[in-house]
Amino acid sequence: MEYGDGFFENIVESLSDVIVVTDEKGILTFISQEMEDIWGYKREEEIGQHVSKYYPAGMEEANEMMKALMEQGKLYNCETTFVKKDGTRADALLSVSLLKNKRGEVTGTLGIIRDVTEKKRLDDELREARDSLESIMEGITDPLVTTDERGIITYISQALTELVGYEKEDVIGKPIHICYPGGKEEGKKIMGLLGEKGIVRNYETQFTRKDGSLLPAMVSMSLLRDKGGEVIGTLGICKDITERKRLEDELRKTKTFLENILESSPNSIVVTDEKGVITYVNRCSEEVMGFSREERIGTHSSKYYASGPEVAKGLARLLKEKGQVQNYEAEFIKKAGGTVLASVSASLMRNADGKAIGTLGISKDITDLKRLENELLETKNYLENIIESTLDAIVITDNKGVITFINKGLEDMGGYKKEEEVGAHVSRYYAGGIKEAKKMMERLKDKGKIINYETVMKRRDGREFPAILSTSLLRDKDGKALGTLGVCKDITERVRMEEKLRVANEELIEKQRLLRERAADLETRNDYITELNHNLEIALTEVGEKNRELKETHSQLLQQEKMASIGQLAAGLAHEINNPIGFVNSNLGTMREYIEDVVSLIRKYEESRDLFEGSKDQKISSFYNEVEDLRKKIGIDFILADFEKVIWESLDGTDRVAKIVKNLKDFSHVDEAELKYANINKGLESTLNIVWNELKYKATVTKDYGDIPELNCYPQQLNQVFMNILVNAAQAIEEKGEINIKTYESNGNICVQISDTGQGISEENIPKLFDPFFTTKEVGKGTGLGLSIAYGIIKKHSGRIYVKSKVEEGSTFSIELPKEAKLK
Repeated sequence: MEYGDGFFENIVESLSDVIVVTDEKGILTFISQEMEDIWGYKREEEIGQHVSKYYPAGMEEANEMMKALMEQGKLYNCETTFVKKDGTRADALLSVSLLKNKRGEVTGTLGIIRDVTEKKRLDDELREARDSLESIMEGITDPLVTTDERGIITYISQALTELVGYEKEDVIGKPIHICYPGGKEEGKKIMGLLGEKGIVRNYETQFTRKDGSLLPAMVSMSLLRDKGGEVIGTLGICKDITERKRLEDELRKTKTFLENILESSPNSIVVTDEKGVITYVNRCSEEVMGFSREERIGTHSSKYYASGPEVAKGLARLLKEKGQVQNYEAEFIKKAGGTVLASVSASLMRNADGKAIGTLGISKDITDLKRLENELLETKNYLENIIESTLDAIVITDNKGVITFINKGLEDMGGYKKEEEVGAHVSRYYAGGIKEAKKMMERLKDKGKIINYETVMKRRDGREFPAILSTSLLRDKDGKALGTLGVCKDITERVRMEEKLRVANEELIEKQRLLRERAADLETRNDYITELNHNLEIALTEVGEKNRELKETHSQLLQQEKMASIGQLAAGLAHEINNPIGFVNSNLGTMREYIEDVVSLIRKYEESRDLFEGSKDQKISSFYNEVEDLRKKIGIDFILADFEKVIWESLDGTDRVAKIVKNLKDFSHVDEAELKYANINKGLESTLNIVWNELKYKATVTKDYGDIPELNCYPQQLNQVFMNILVNAAQAIEEKGEINIKTYESNGNICVQISDTGQGISEENIPKLFDPFFTTKEVGKGTGLGLSIAYGIIKKHSGRIYVKSKVEEGSTFSIELPKEAKLK
């Protein structure tokens, strides 16, 4: 058969694929028109070029392709990538074969290149669309299944596989009826309904799980159609109704469950109809009031109010206006006589149409609670009377120094009037004004408390007077400062007496000086005069000794009278506070037990809330909503969390008050004002508790108490000695130091050593340390009588007190008390 010239060229040019011919070295000898149309290369420019220019990896990739071709002789549909003239890349299928001459020698290659860039893009888009559709179907939380028009499963979602236990490969390709316990018959029934209506909604059936168990389910199915409307399959969405079935069974038990809750409630519960006639009474109500439920059901609720039916009518009016009443106090009659005070919370019960059909009342017996409130009120009034009757001035301010309270003592002391002072600034009482008030506040913030601060105060008429001020910060339960409490004592009389004593002492010293001068003049006279002078000096010495003893005795009497007064006040307060604190503590313990029972009941209700939520029973739903509204209104979660904390904090507070009272009694020793045997270690311990606020910010206290016998002594006086030494030790420490206390028995003596790491005492001051009115403190910071009184008390016990000290190294006070001393 013969063909005309150009026949084969026309065939090549008409192909949609690119034809490329190279010689044995890879040089292009022919390319088809498609090379220009598809890739942009012009054949006249490309002939003579090496084929490697079209590969992204250049010559390396061309050599690898040639090597594979030489080994296999032909390559068919190899996936590769070529570079277009504009630099972009094209995906292609390459088929290439060797060209040989008659002798079998390779003369070149023939390559057919098919551009599959667009096809590959479409394949990728189709794969992505299929993956997206499958992701969407897998993201549907309800179980989902599709079939073809014959009922063969084509897709099952992960949610359904988890529900029935099958894996996808177990069911895809199998008939849908394998999932039904009724098999083909049930499958035909569902397909018949689908064929009639085109859609089936909420069809209740069962599925057979892989393990053979049955799964209650609700199925909604629809037909799938193509663009032409032909049925191509079905789509089914399933819902597991196991929980719904279980809830239906549970709801049947709700009535009994609710009745059990009502019967186990610790509060009285009464239900009436719309006319107020009682229809239900729980067990607690029977126990509280003494009437059986048979006696009360059918009677009107108003007959049980102690104040008569008017109270019931008032409660009914409130219910009608507001729909519910909270914590309404009412008094009810008991069958056996007497009454019970209760806090009533009531609400209207309504039917599905919102019409009131009765009331639900819950009553809590608050008889004991009211008694406790009254007792606490009496205690508060009692304490307020103590504050108002004390002679010292008491001032309370907020944290900005604004006055919120003053007692009668301040009114009497300064001439102020309570109604004028509340709201004013506390600086008005200081002679130094706002400057001194700020100074006091800074010290308070630093130390938390200031004890016996000597200052100058100002009366309402502007007159100034000396005073001793003790003040402390008032804090809330979290330790946040709320304000200050200050106690002020007018020491005008004391200062006046001290001045008189100072003048008298100076006059005595002057008289002694004159006598000594007179004696010196007489020394020059005869022996008679000398003897007379000697006798006179002896007399003067005795006078000086008697004078010193007189001053010491006077100081001791003043201090003893002060300590006796403080002791009697402390003992009186301890006795009066002990009783109310005792029954408050007991009642708080009882309240804690009651609250634990109430919390247990509420916790049990919390566990049962899910049983009532969403109930179709209107009465249960209405009751549930009312209870939930009440629960949110009162903040039950906060109350439950705070109940135990509040009770424990109150119990801890009463324990702390009891401890303070005990320490006051131990320190005061009112019942030990006379000579008796006492334990020195115990006296030191109670004194430490009293002065602890003075010590705790300045020193770490270590105690080494020995096993010592009881001592026949005046305990209250010895406690005063220990207090003076401990306070002096704390004041001698500038920032932070140590105080060491040691007791032991030695050579028939009971010994006490109190050491500190304070500033110490200079050697020249030690001999004068126990002299009356000698002090190393700043003016206004001490009287110089503390150690002088301590010296007199120890001497009275036939004992010995002495000190060893070095500047900057601290001091040690040693006390030796004979065990067998005879005291009066």
